[in-house]
Amino acid sequence: MNTRNKATKPESIKHLLQMVTDNELCLPSFQRQFVWTPNQIAKLMESIVRHYPIGTLMLLRRKGNPHLGAEPFLDGHYGSFDPRFYVIDGQQRLKTFLFALQPPTKPESQYVYLQHRYRFYFKVDTKLKNILKSEEVDKLTFIKPVRNDEPLEHDMDQLRDTRLLPLYAIFKGEETEWLRVFPPRLRRIYRQNIRDVRRQIFSYSVPVETLEYRLTERQHSNVFALINDEGTGLTEFELAAGR
Repeated sequence: MNTRNKATKPESIKHLLQMVTDNELCLPSFQRQFVWTPNQIAKLMESIVRHYPIGTLMLLRRKGNPHLGAEPFLDGHYGSFDPRFYVIDGQQRLKTFLFALQPPTKPESQYVYLQHRYRFYFKVDTKLKNILKSEEVDKLTFIKPVRNDEPLEHDMDQLRDTRLLPLYAIFKGEETEWLRVFPPRLRRIYRQNIRDVRRQIFSYSVPVETLEYRLTERQHSNVFALINDEGTGLTEFELAAGR
């Protein structure tokens, strides 16, 4: 493969999510579906807050490759559809950003596992300095996946007792309203913890490699098989990279 036909650049999670929601991405017709568990999603988010590497995303420019099909990246997509890129490697990570960081008010941003909805939360009493010095990378420590089929208002009702704030509220900068359930002293502490975590997410860059050449369907299948021959378990990679 000629290196002139590919380019790698860092992209923010915010920009990648915008590409997802703007329907700039699609999947080849034979691409597998989303298969990650709630714990895998939460561990990826913990890796991002700790600024551990999560691997390179690989895109293929759709122009010149019409024979690969074009399945919508978003399950709830309707209307016109003219994506710019195929996702060759990175569907699980990109959809993790969607499920963890977007308000679950649309079908495509609702994560369903074993027929139940899950949402993802940050423990607001956790300080960033303790996160960064912790060596507990084999288990979840500050991001919590919760089976939750309740309306979104339920999250605010439970916040006082659980200290769990939805990640989408942090990503959107909506924590001020949520923190009113706490007395002023705790409110100041938790607000700082939340802002520190949001800064970590916003400042995180993911390397994205964009392939510019034309592939036959068989060539694409071979590439896909090579980069996915270890299964979907990014969790082990994240932990090894962190160590």
